[in-house]
Amino acid sequence: MRRFIFILLALIVLSPFVGPRDALALSVFPLVYTYEVKPGDQVADTITLRNETAERVTYTPSVQDFVASDDETGTPKFLAPGMTVETSLAEWISFSTSSISLEPTEQRRLSFTVAVPTDASAGGYYGGLLFSGGAGINQKVGVLLLIAVTGDVTQSAELVSFESAATITSRLPVTFSTRIKNTGDIFLQPAGLIQINNMFGGESATLAFNQDDGNILPSSTRRFTTVWQDEEVPEDTPEIIQEWKNFGFGRYTANLIIQYGTDDAIISASTTFWIIPWQLLIVATIILIVLIILTRFKRQQK
Repeated sequence: MRRFIFILLALIVLSPFVGPRDALALSVFPLVYTYEVKPGDQVADTITLRNETAERVTYTPSVQDFVASDDETGTPKFLAPGMTVETSLAEWISFSTSSISLEPTEQRRLSFTVAVPTDASAGGYYGGLLFSGGAGINQKVGVLLLIAVTGDVTQSAELVSFESAATITSRLPVTFSTRIKNTGDIFLQPAGLIQINNMFGGESATLAFNQDDGNILPSSTRRFTTVWQDEEVPEDTPEIIQEWKNFGFGRYTANLIIQYGTDDAIISASTTFWIIPWQLLIVATIILIVLIILTRFKRQQK
């Protein structure tokens, strides 16, 4: 279980509640806290706050539970005060003070405690440690808290789909979309690779899957995007130059191989697509025709 927690509990994509905001101008870090705990355990830690404004500001801490949103992006959906879910941990958190005042550019730490009830069920619990204050009183900045209570948990997932954005394209980049549903009762963070083979069976590229360390909450589906690209070029670059810098030709097969959970369960799939650099082919054809004509002309002159 411990190996699972340290590998799989990483930063979930943050919602507008989380991270620095111009109106509030408060920096908080680290952005995520993860703990593996037993029922009845108590954990104490600190969060660092930095006032990015030019005036003294008093910030008020609070806790809000979150669940997975329905958009498959992994963005947490924070629940309104008073709403409860089985994975709630709002009542487990206490702060060392009800408010903290910071001078301009001042940075300080605020202590908090997580007290896990003795009757807490095994599984994952999710919440945000949020701060409001100053001119951005109606906005909140904070960090994510993910807690795994040890015990009998189910780690399972199923592949919903794996496909490329287009079956035929003229060049790289090629974008792959992978949708995975968490059918267990604890959050998962799949990891692995996408191996791309050309029409001759040779390996053209190997891409890391889920480089952003995204988690999938139970009973939710998350879409992961992986991009194969050789070189980034400005959007206004002529298409023929883009085809040259991100060249590909023929039929390709993308093989997905990922693992998740403490038992390293495997999910695999494959999809095919074509890259036809038609502008380069037209230019190459014209050059070839010109060369043939010139060759015949020279022969006729002899």
